[in-house]
Amino acid sequence: RVWAQQDPAAALQTVETLKSGRQRDYAIQSIVSSWVERDIPSALAYAQGLPNGNARRNSMRTVLTAMASENPLGAAQVALSLKGRMMTEALASVASAWANNDLNGALDWAKAMPEGPAKQAAFQNVSRQWAQSDPEAAAQFVGTMPVGKIRTDLTRNIANYWANKDPAAAMEWVSTMPAS
Repeated sequence: RVWAQQDPAAALQTVETLKSGRQRDYAIQSIVSSWVERDIPSALAYAQGLPNGNARRNSMRTVLTAMASENPLGAAQVALSLKGRMMTEALASVASAWANNDLNGALDWAKAMPEGPAKQAAFQNVSRQWAQSDPEAAAQFVGTMPVGKIRTDLTRNIANYWANKDPAAAMEWVSTMPAS
């Protein structure tokens, strides 16, 4: 880890000589995790250049999570440029990190996204933070949403977190919900 912090490019050059597999993927992600602490743009460029696979997917998530702390909209734009499962996982990481630092900003971003899997992934992760920090406000909002997967996921998150925090209030809220 010390080598990765001091000279990530040299550490990666050595790791890339290893045979493909879990150990190599883990080593790459570990180096990228150290690299983002010093130089997010360079770590992002490296991660984007990796071939599709676990090392790339994990490295992109690591970089975009760090990037979301400083530039959440930029991280979201990079995540949206990815394809398939990698995009969905990257958006989930960005949404969680963004919501952790700026819940209202993350919520506004998730609300504005076009309907689809990307919005579902973003909303699910933002809703977890919201349900933890202010279940009452989240519960009020869920009542204004159209019936669908996002509403169902948000309702589940609120109920789970609120039940741990204040079971009586959670039960009262659930009892007022219409049957679906």
